[in-house]
Amino acid sequence: MSEADSGQSEGNRTLSWIWKARGVGAIGDDNEFILSEALRIEWCKSRARASRWAEEVELLQEEMRRVAEFLFWYAAWWEEQAVRRTGLTAAEREGMQGYARHQAAMRRAMRDRFLALWSVIPVLLQLPVACRPIGC
Repeated sequence: MSEADSGQSEGNRTLSWIWKARGVGAIGDDNEFILSEALRIEWCKSRARASRWAEEVELLQEEMRRVAEFLFWYAAWWEEQAVRRTGLTAAEREGMQGYARHQAAMRRAMRDRFLALWSVIPVLLQLPVACRPIGC
């Protein structure tokens, strides 16, 4: 396997030409091609990498769902804070409510922005691997 280029991730590695060239197999003591064994090992490593990538995609999708849900909850929490305090002057109440509603609006805006940015993820995951953009 070739050393990974700078900036190249483990999931995007390609098999070096040396593994694909004809005539590189040597016969071991037991008359089995050493190349075949090396390719089997490389196949196992690639399968493990693919499995880790699939798991990572699942984890990231769950994390995105949880972030959106948390921001929804946090906005509601700030809305509750707007009317929570009692015994304030009219000016203090107005300031408290304005601040709390502003915080809630920011959380809703963050959630909406994230959901808009992440809306392409399910579409990208449906594309064949060769068609997916890299480094977006």
